[in-house]
Amino acid sequence: MVYVRQLDSAPEYLAATHLLRISLLEATNHMSCIACTDPSAAWFVLADSANCPVSAYAVLSQARGVLLSPFMTPNEASALATYFRTLSLPMPGTVRGLSESVAGFAANMPHDITREAWLYRLHRVKLPANAVAGTLIVATDTHAAQLRAWYKLFKRECFDESLDDVAASTLVQRGLWRKALYVWIADGVVVGFGGVAPPMTTDAMTVYMLGPIFIAPHARGHGFSKGLTAAISATLLDTCPTPQASITLYADVKNLAANAAYKAVGFLPIERDVTCALRREP
Repeated sequence: MVYVRQLDSAPEYLAATHLLRISLLEATNHMSCIACTDPSAAWFVLADSANCPVSAYAVLSQARGVLLSPFMTPNEASALATYFRTLSLPMPGTVRGLSESVAGFAANMPHDITREAWLYRLHRVKLPANAVAGTLIVATDTHAAQLRAWYKLFKRECFDESLDDVAASTLVQRGLWRKALYVWIADGVVVGFGGVAPPMTTDAMTVYMLGPIFIAPHARGHGFSKGLTAAISATLLDTCPTPQASITLYADVKNLAANAAYKAVGFLPIERDVTCALRREP
């Protein structure tokens, strides 16, 4: 028997899942960001009974589907899917998590695996072997038009999805306001950009999630992504407000160039996530 409960707010979710999240900060950072910043988010916790400690949790987002917590058992994931159906909650278009959890959630409905991604954590910053000439600066309003165009191209290339002008503008303005967008300049020309999600902070550690990391098509093949990623990472380590920092990012397992670049500057894979598209039953 698995007990599932929907929570009323992001603060309640953060409090209820605190002990689980604190032990896996890097793997849960993405979920926590969505839980706190996505206005469409809904929050769920799972346990053996109403009086037992929380053993797993999930976040439902209109834009991102349902995200399952690390090490959610297949039985728990199946119970969550049943809970959605029983209460006539909108079934998400996608589900994301570890392969066993995703399989449990999607077991009784048509589905296709659409993406597999490595979660990387920075071990230590390593400058590229052949130093990549370039300068990192915080993006400003003067870069907004270029960033909007690149965000749309990034979404299309990496996820085969379209991003309209309003959504692209919202992402850029939010990033500029937080000073969380950086551009990489080579020979006086802006050739790419990188972003940082809202960090999750405890008393001792700040967890950063990089993304997007994007180099313009005409500038690829010169090592700029290595220089950009290393420079952003070094900047975050230098300005981190807590004694410890953890820097993470995701990379599609099929993007061999990106995976090689991240490993070259000091990132190591720690988890493999699966995204599954759920099809409506006929």
